[in-house]
Amino acid sequence: MGVQFVGVSNEDVPTIKDFADAYGINYPLLVDSSSRIMSEWGVRAIPTTFILNSNGKILFKNVGMMAGSQLEGAIEDQL
Repeated sequence: MGVQFVGVSNEDVPTIKDFADAYGINYPLLVDSSSRIMSEWGVRAIPTTFILNSNGKILFKNVGMMAGSQLEGAIEDQL
């Protein structure tokens, strides 16, 4: 079983590109210009991290920053 990271932002494309360049983000970033996804998933703060299974079911949600070790542990718990 693999892991795929995807970022979702409601910012404009130039802002997203600048952010990705500044932080070395190398995973896909999607533009949610209408904030539909954020609304449907109940995102109230940035960042919010979700772990989904292969069927799209939310297995984990964290509001706020996560250390790399916290994210790694959350992923391992769901595998």
